[in-house]
Amino acid sequence: MVIECFQNSSSKVSLQDRLAELHSAYITPEQIEAGIKDGLASCIDMALEDHILTDAEILATHNVIKQSGLATDIFREQLFKLKKAHTLREVQAGRPQNAYQKTDMGLLLKKDEGVLWAFEAILHVLRTKTQYAGRTQGASVRVMKGVYYRIGGNKGEAIRTDYLDQEGNGTLTITNKNVYFVSDRRSLTLSLNQIMSVDLYADAIRISVNKPNSRPMFFSVNDPSYAAMLICNSQNALS
Repeated sequence: MVIECFQNSSSKVSLQDRLAELHSAYITPEQIEAGIKDGLASCIDMALEDHILTDAEILATHNVIKQSGLATDIFREQLFKLKKAHTLREVQAGRPQNAYQKTDMGLLLKKDEGVLWAFEAILHVLRTKTQYAGRTQGASVRVMKGVYYRIGGNKGEAIRTDYLDQEGNGTLTITNKNVYFVSDRRSLTLSLNQIMSVDLYADAIRISVNKPNSRPMFFSVNDPSYAAMLICNSQNALS
């Protein structure tokens, strides 16, 4: 029912007519509401299968919500997903200004710079620690009173181990020019032009930048795939 209305807005039988039939069939309002929400979620998933969100699909979504007669707040999850897709579409089309988000994070943005998305994030930085195995003390030989010479000692073989060091729990903000991370322990700014690569993990993204002595940074976020796509497409829009 919802899918038919989404795919064919010019249908002679509107969603409102179908809902009236359901009410007369003794289906509870709660069941109808759940059905509409599930149906709309399926429609949005179908619309995003090709990773392209069209104006017609946006219009169809709002048409379903309007004809449902339900409060817009009920569709928060569906509209949130649609908003993310719209933001990515505008960035890909070179129109990031159409997707700027209002924010009160106090970032000092540059001219023609706007916030595209913000994530709660935990920052980990790749570090290396060195330990020595097989260390020997050697022996001390007395040369003269009060003077000793140590021979045969060595500090052993160096064993280097990489580890992730947590350096902050805060907010990762992506704009059309930079990536910002702000936390109580550490804050940083990464220019999109300096980012060499963005690697995707199950629960994080890894960002490598073109700076001397820089180490890969891992940002744990709730939607790493979206964060990676937004950064990469924002980079492409700059070139």
